[in-house]
Amino acid sequence: LQYNQVGPLKTACPLAWRLLGRLRVRCPLHAQSCPWSGDYSELGSHLTSSETHLNDAKGVAAAASAEAFNDRANQMFKQGAYRDAMKLYSKAISIAPVARYVGNRAAAWLAVGACEECIADCRRAVEIDQTYVKGWTRLARALCELGQFE
Repeated sequence: LQYNQVGPLKTACPLAWRLLGRLRVRCPLHAQSCPWSGDYSELGSHLTSSETHLNDAKGVAAAASAEAFNDRANQMFKQGAYRDAMKLYSKAISIAPVARYVGNRAAAWLAVGACEECIADCRRAVEIDQTYVKGWTRLARALCELGQFE
């Protein structure tokens, strides 16, 4: 199965989604002193709306925060919540503009059919790291989707 052939858990199995949503979790950035804890269903909104993660971003803590946002965004992407994943990738990028994070956001843009935005992110990713192969392949795919073969 391809990632775009699998429906989000919310629609595929509503009971499992409700049970998962009630699971109590803490912020993945608790090591950086984020005190938040709550239901799993609220985690995405906490990560995308909380400014506290960006205020203290310095050095190793910043890299860990960016990686935590990227990991959570990857989970959202796998569930088919592409727009939510884009928000989290954007937060990761704002903390640490790493080619992989930009490339992941490009994949989310491509998944929702926003080829122009995907192209812009892919170009930014390969500008950051010219050896980032996924950036080049996603760029080629988005250009092909738009019929731009040259």
